[in-house]
Amino acid sequence: PFVIMPHVYSNLRYDALKDFRATSVVAYYPLVTVVRASLPVRNLKDLFEYARNNSGVTYGSPGPGTSPHLVSEYMARDEKVEMVHVPYRSGGQVFNDLLGGRVTFYSGPTTEVLPQIRAGLVRPIAVLSERRTKQLPDVPTSAEQGFGKYVATSWTAIVVPAKTPQNIVDKIGADVAAVTADPAFRSRLEEQGAEFVDASPAEAQSFLIKEDQLW
Repeated sequence: PFVIMPHVYSNLRYDALKDFRATSVVAYYPLVTVVRASLPVRNLKDLFEYARNNSGVTYGSPGPGTSPHLVSEYMARDEKVEMVHVPYRSGGQVFNDLLGGRVTFYSGPTTEVLPQIRAGLVRPIAVLSERRTKQLPDVPTSAEQGFGKYVATSWTAIVVPAKTPQNIVDKIGADVAAVTADPAFRSRLEEQGAEFVDASPAEAQSFLIKEDQLW
C-alpha cells in the first residue's frame, strides 16, 4: 500500500518517496498464483488458455488497489482475456469461494497460500517472482514460464520522516539488520514464506523506488 496508494488515490496528503525515507526492508513475500486442485490448470499458460476458452473466469483479492488485485488485472489486460475481479475483506476469505469453485484463481502472498498448499487444498501454478522461493522449490516462477512481467511481492519495510538525521537512519538500519540476521528469527519468517533482502538504508530506499516504478 505504501507505494501503490499514491497511484490510486488523488487526495493523499503526503508523497511516499519524498516525505519518507526507508531504513530497512525486513522481508518480502512473493505472490503465488493458486487454483483449486480439481481445475485442469497447471501453469500460467494453462490459466490464460482456460480464460480464453471459458467465460466467467474470476479472481479474488483482499480488496481494490491491493497487489493481488493489480497484478491479476495486469495479467488479464496484458493477455487480453476476460477475468472478473471479486474483492474480499481479507485474503483468507478468498479460499472458501476458491475451493467451492466460485473463484477461479488467487494470487496471494506466501503467508496466506502456503498453509492451503501444504494441506493439499489448492495447487500452486506460479511464483510471481524472478527466483524460486525456498518453501516451494518445485514451483516455477512466472519468469521461468515466459511471463517475466508478472512479478509481485508483499513486503515489510521500515520508513521514517525524510528529514530524520542520517545517524538515526543508520542506527535503525543496523538494529533491524541485527535482528533479521538472528537464525531463530530468520527461520521462523522463512517458514511463513519470507525472503530476505538484507538491505542497507540506501538499498532499502532503492527497493522502494523500484517497487514504486513497478506499480
